Amino acid sequence: MLRPIGSLAAGLGLLAGLAAAPQLPAADKAAPQLTSGPSSESPKAPRVRKRNGTNRDVSLTHAGLERVAILHLPSAPEPAKPRPLVIVLHGLMTTAAMTQAMTRFDQVADEHDFLVVYPDGVGKMWRFWEGTGRKPPNRDLEVVDDPGYLLHLVDTLAEEKLIDRRRVYMTGFSNGGFMANRMAWEYGDRIAAIASVAGSIPNQLLDAKPVRPVPTLLIHGTEDAIVDFGGSQKFGRGTQFVGARDVAKWWAGKNHCGSPEATLLPNTCDDGTLVRQVRYPAGASGGEVCLLEITGGGHTWPGKVILPKAIVGTTCQDFSASEAIWEFCSKQALPEEKAKAPGAQ
Repeated sequence: MLRPIGSLAAGLGLLAGLAAAPQLPAADKAAPQLTSGPSSESPKAPRVRKRNGTNRDVSLTHAGLERVAILHLPSAPEPAKPRPLVIVLHGLMTTAAMTQAMTRFDQVADEHDFLVVYPDGVGKMWRFWEGTGRKPPNRDLEVVDDPGYLLHLVDTLAEEKLIDRRRVYMTGFSNGGFMANRMAWEYGDRIAAIASVAGSIPNQLLDAKPVRPVPTLLIHGTEDAIVDFGGSQKFGRGTQFVGARDVAKWWAGKNHCGSPEATLLPNTCDDGTLVRQVRYPAGASGGEVCLLEITGGGHTWPGKVILPKAIVGTTCQDFSASEAIWEFCSKQALPEEKAKAPGAQ
C-alpha cells in the first residue's frame, strides 16, 4: 500500500529544510563488510585523511534545456589528478540539494578522494523510459533527454580533466534507482558499476539487452511501502515493476553470474532491522551482483534518518548505504578500450 501523498509531501518539506540548513559533521558509520570474490578490475581505493571539500554548480545546456548539477570536489592532499566520479540521482519530487543532505556522500568522497555530482531532474524526476519507446501509461509529460544529459555531464567533467573515465559510477534512490538501472544496461560501456537504493526495473523494459555485464549493487527494504520490495502492478498510474529479488536475478542472468550465496551481515544496531546479503559471483566476463535485503527496512537510505518513520518506515542503522556503495563500486573499472571519449580513435 502506498503512503498518503499528503504525509509524503510534508516529509519532503522537512527534507527541503534540512538541505537548506548548514550541515553538521557526520558521525562515522562504516560500510558493511560485503563478502566478495577477488577483483582484477580496479584496486580498492585507499582512505585519505578526512578534509572538507568544496561545492560548485555545473551548468550546461542539453537538448535546449539549461541543466544544473552540484559538484563536490574533495580537498585531498594529493596534487590535482583525474579522480573517480559517483553520480547520485535523487528520488521523485526531491532535488539534488535534498539528496546531498540525505546521503552525505560528500563526507565519503572527502575520506576516499573521489568526486560526487548531484544532478537535478526536470520536474524533480528522472524519465527512465525516455528513448526506449515504452512511455508509462497515463503519463502526459514533456520529452526530456535525461540519458543524454547525464552522459553530457560526464563528458563535461572529463573535458575539465577532473575525472577518470574508467571509474564513473552511478547510484540513485527510488526514481533515481530506476534511472541508474536503465543507464547501466544501455550505457554500461560508459559506466563502470551502479547501485540502486529502493529502485527497480519496469516490467515493460525487462527485454533490455545490456551492452556488457555491469557490476550491480541493490539495496532495498522489505517493508518499503512506496517502491514495494516484492514488486507492484499499481505504481505510477499504470507503471508495473518487478521486486528486488527479481531485479537481482535479472541482472545475474544478464551478467552470466554464478549461483547465489546468502549471508546475514552483523546486526550492530537494535533498530528492528536485519541485513541479508545475496551475492551472485561474477561470471567469466565480470559483473557481480549483490542484493542487500533489509528485513524490516522502509523506503529509506540506510545509515541516515531523514523523514519520520510514519512516512517512510524504519531506517536501518547497521551500515551506511553511501559507504557500502563506494566499497562496492571502487573495486570496479571499465576496460581501457571502453573508457575512451565518444568518437575517440
